[in-house]
Amino acid sequence: MIKRCLFVLILLVSLAWIQSNNALAGGFEGPGVGARALHMGGAFVGLADDWTTFAWNPAGLAQLQGNGGGLSMDYVP
Repeated sequence: MIKRCLFVLILLVSLAWIQSNNALAGGFEGPGVGARALHMGGAFVGLADDWTTFAWNPAGLAQLQGNGGGLSMDYVP
């Protein structure tokens, strides 16, 4: 039981530690997530029907159907 609690604690701390911060030098926010959303010029908030929904409009998660996923990379100075 102690090993399991320790594992969960380490996992939660690790996940919190690896979260990237979108604020860059000068206080500007990064461009965003997902090529499709970026090419739509930020108008993806109303559509939000792929794996990047969590970043643009979390309420759009209710519209997702089936399984899906993606891989993204973020620049952290």
